[in-house]
Amino acid sequence: MCQDESNGGNFSKVCFGGLAASWRPMARKKDKARRYLRWAALNERRAAEAYNGDLKTLFLQIAAQYRDLAEQIAYPEQWQAKRNGRQK
Repeated sequence: MCQDESNGGNFSKVCFGGLAASWRPMARKKDKARRYLRWAALNERRAAEAYNGDLKTLFLQIAAQYRDLAEQIAYPEQWQAKRNGRQK
């Protein structure tokens, strides 16, 4: 069914083009979530190396925001449920 003579035998375009297009945005979201987790880890390391207490707090707050963003992207339903639980 995938190879259709009317399309000139473009098997990969017909069968896999739609599939590839559907998973690409998901892969980008996962990459973005991983990037945010790396930035969170970086800010946690900066907090560990900081001598100033205010600076430590700032880096830890930034790390928490990046982790929250990563969770929001990777697991939107769970993040929404957790957020709704906080608001009550």
